[in-house]
Amino acid sequence: MDNEKEEFFGLLLRLELEHLEDMPEYFPKVQSAIKQADDADDTYYRLYFRFAYASELMFHDDAAKSIPIASEFSSIFEEHPEIAEDETNCEMYLFVMLYAIEAAENLPQIPLSQWEGLMEKYLELTKRFNKGLRDYYMQKCSFYIDIDSKKSYDYYQKYLETPGEPVTFCEACDLSYGVMVNLKTGNYEKSKEYEQKLKNCGGCESATRRTAFTYLNYAINNEDYKTAKRYAKDLIKTDINEKSTLKYAGEVIRLFAHTNMNNAPV
Repeated sequence: MDNEKEEFFGLLLRLELEHLEDMPEYFPKVQSAIKQADDADDTYYRLYFRFAYASELMFHDDAAKSIPIASEFSSIFEEHPEIAEDETNCEMYLFVMLYAIEAAENLPQIPLSQWEGLMEKYLELTKRFNKGLRDYYMQKCSFYIDIDSKKSYDYYQKYLETPGEPVTFCEACDLSYGVMVNLKTGNYEKSKEYEQKLKNCGGCESATRRTAFTYLNYAINNEDYKTAKRYAKDLIKTDINEKSTLKYAGEVIRLFAHTNMNNAPV
């Protein structure tokens, strides 16, 4: 029996996956691609397919699954330091770690020490690759937003003041965080200025969703249900029917629990 490895076509698998994004068939296909890359011991595609898997999980499925994927990615990368010679591979590493950090932040069952460990690892990577520090401050801003709004605001200012472009740069997302931190720290008028800038720049769905959620939460907490209903409609338009958007759907349901549960869009 021939014991030679089967021929591996990483690029072909990559192209096939790109045609399956946002589709149910994507996950079994990318899991198969990971196995094939592992069997072929192809370092680049072992990393790339894990990055692709984590990305799809983050935006369209169960983001928590990206945490063990990030751990696998890290182990492979550290075993092959020569891979860092390509800047794109370093950026994939930073992205995967950011996915894990964001997922851990939103899981109450994850101990604080684990989140802190992920943040320490990410900070070490920013120093090694000389990029991504602004994203570190943004993650800190996001983490503290409901714990210590003043500290969150300070981290947002550090994010704005730190030189260099963030790994995950998106002007709309920048503005949506401006809405969030200003609203949480009592600067309502300033938050509306950021919201108008967001509308003017066109935005992305994540930024629009985050902004609508922020104002919906604020309106419910202040028993302003007329305003809350308007933002709930904006939030529903952004498609909140996936596993990755459950917290947004939950806030809409919370509104109807305060008003008329029989008319809740669930």
